[in-house]
Amino acid sequence: SAVSAAVVRMPLPYLVLQLPDPTAVARATTSVPDGYGEVYIWAWETEPTSVRARFFAPEAGVMEDPATGSAAVALAALLRHRGTDRGALRVQQGDEIGHPSTIELSWAGDEASIGGTVRQDEVRVLDS
Repeated sequence: SAVSAAVVRMPLPYLVLQLPDPTAVARATTSVPDGYGEVYIWAWETEPTSVRARFFAPEAGVMEDPATGSAAVALAALLRHRGTDRGALRVQQGDEIGHPSTIELSWAGDEASIGGTVRQDEVRVLDS
């Protein structure tokens, strides 16, 4: 069960669920509650420096995203709303689908920044 739940508009509404621990995040299913197109779940790995996260948006055709910068920014907005005006986190995401990623997140006041590294796994061409 969730430790806490909030809706953060990015501008789409993300349902942000804090779970009790990283194991609960790993066990989570991809089911999304009705009325929520995007769901971001997270738990502290090492408070206050790192979290484990997953992002689901099946209505948008994304069963699970291995790295979601906008959702990381939503987490920063939520933590700021809860009283942490500035901070920095390492967000670990994507392990459960075989595409591990690390997002470096920092925020101060109304500004947030994200970064990280990527690895090319294939080339995709989109038809117009």
